[in-house]
Amino acid sequence: MGALIISLTSAFSWGVSDFLGGLTSRRLPVLGVLAVSQPVGLVLIGLTVLLFGADPISADKFAIAALAGAASLAGLWAFYAAMAMGTVSVVAPVASLGVVVPIAVGLARGDAPAAIQLVGLVPAIAGVVILGYGRAPSTPASLGFRSCWRFWPAWVSGSSSPGSI
Repeated sequence: MGALIISLTSAFSWGVSDFLGGLTSRRLPVLGVLAVSQPVGLVLIGLTVLLFGADPISADKFAIAALAGAASLAGLWAFYAAMAMGTVSVVAPVASLGVVVPIAVGLARGDAPAAIQLVGLVPAIAGVVILGYGRAPSTPASLGFRSCWRFWPAWVSGSSSPGSI
């Protein structure tokens, strides 16, 4: 039961932070949003460690955690830039496919997920494909699925304004 509660809390906090970060990125530069939100998160996790403690961590595991943190920051930067430029209902599901990465790595390493887990990937991927063709006629083409990838130049340049790309 504890894992379920932690998982639901995680999903809720990620959802709220993604929504608020994406919404704020529509009004402020993405780099500014990250410069405020990420240190706040670091302080909160630091307080959590102080309150509840943590196991010691070896240098190699710390290095892996640091790389994961850097990748997470880059992912948030790209996600917020995409949210600032595109339709949230398109960007969010596409970005959620990031969960395919650990699944693919696990499969490559020989993990054997349950059939229901693999079956769950099918509607997730199908949903993103459907987004590519489900654009309303009144929606400008620049906001469709194919153009959600246009956030990459913004991510590289640090820009987040829709008119800059």
